[in-house]
Amino acid sequence: MCGITGWVDWTRDLRRERAVVSDMTRTQTPRGPDAEGVWLSRHAAFGHRRLAVIDIEGGRQPMARNGRHGEPVVITFSGEIYNFQELRTELRGAGWSFTTRSDTEVLLTAYLEWGPDLVTRLNGMYSFAIWDERRQQLLLVRDRLGIKPLYYAALGEGIVFGSEPKALLAHPEMAAEVDLEGIAELMVVPRAKTPGHAVYRGMREVKPGCLVVADASGCRERRYWQVRAEPHSKDFRTTTAEIRSLLTDIVKRQVVADVPVGTLLSGGIDSSAITALAAREFQGELTSYSVGVPTPAKAGSDAWRPSPDEPYAKLVAERLGLKHSVAEVSTGSLVEGIERGLQARDLPGWGDLDTSIYHLFRTVRENCTVALSGSPPTRCSAATPGRWTNGSFSIRRSPGCIRGASPSSSSARRSGARFGRRSTRPSGTGRR
Repeated sequence: MCGITGWVDWTRDLRRERAVVSDMTRTQTPRGPDAEGVWLSRHAAFGHRRLAVIDIEGGRQPMARNGRHGEPVVITFSGEIYNFQELRTELRGAGWSFTTRSDTEVLLTAYLEWGPDLVTRLNGMYSFAIWDERRQQLLLVRDRLGIKPLYYAALGEGIVFGSEPKALLAHPEMAAEVDLEGIAELMVVPRAKTPGHAVYRGMREVKPGCLVVADASGCRERRYWQVRAEPHSKDFRTTTAEIRSLLTDIVKRQVVADVPVGTLLSGGIDSSAITALAAREFQGELTSYSVGVPTPAKAGSDAWRPSPDEPYAKLVAERLGLKHSVAEVSTGSLVEGIERGLQARDLPGWGDLDTSIYHLFRTVRENCTVALSGSPPTRCSAATPGRWTNGSFSIRRSPGCIRGASPSSSSARRSGARFGRRSTRPSGTGRR
């Protein structure tokens, strides 16, 4: 997990705004505890907080590179590109060379070769911003399923963006205001906002599977990927073989790291399958983690957790011969940490569910930087409503087995002929 932020304005000289961009960047420190970087040009300023996973020394950001004709492009990137090795081989065949082992450099070079169409080639979880100096154009991209967040807002004759609302709200000209529409988004169904809505006045969230192109003439959103629902005609044997093949490939790609890797194990079908496949890749040298929360027989339990995960998780870990660690959470610690989720989300969340996951992540971070999770496949089968909260390590979520997805160029939408001139200064788990 990393944190990205930035400010682009086609009428102002942002080279004098390092302090503002640094403040925006530092709000993302919990997402990226390992390094901080700021890049400035006349009309664009990028910030980055890094959680180092691949190429610890070479993957520093923001990262800049010149195109074939000397035109510079710059990227600030959160996430991971799981097919970066195949893309690097393809780009080398097109005449490009590389100075690092990082997926960031591959992503940046892919833009130089294919432009915004690079998104159709990506396998991963990501949100990123690219500034094209020659075109004076900003590109914002969010991954297909919306795993990595990305917010943006018009500001004067420009735009500000970030991984979290707090990054935008750290800008002195952004007001932390919620209008009636935002209140409605919060009250109807918690954690189920209308896609693209960010609750705060004037703020938007890049929709999953979409990109935003911004220049001096305005801001345009385009969908590049969409799920298609199709009849399932394959028999049971073929279906299970295909799911196994997909999960095996997913896990093999996601355990690639230069830092310790673990798994989140609840003892349910999805997390158990992913843990078993990861254990095969590491030949059993793997640690799994679960959270122990108050059970129904104790004060503090609720209908979200009709039975504890811990006994099932331990059974799976013993069967696989893994070291297993449990983050024990008491009722008192749930109450004391109730604001953790709010601070991480900038919005109301799932209360003590967020807090228990925070305690789990803190335990994981003592030994691991990356953890594989079985949560999204559960989501695909509509089993549980949980969501992992922000933490200073990377949760690699399996995207499940969604098939039949395609880019769509017909959904391009212009959000305004020009940027607005508003410049308001504020007065501030179930088993898976």
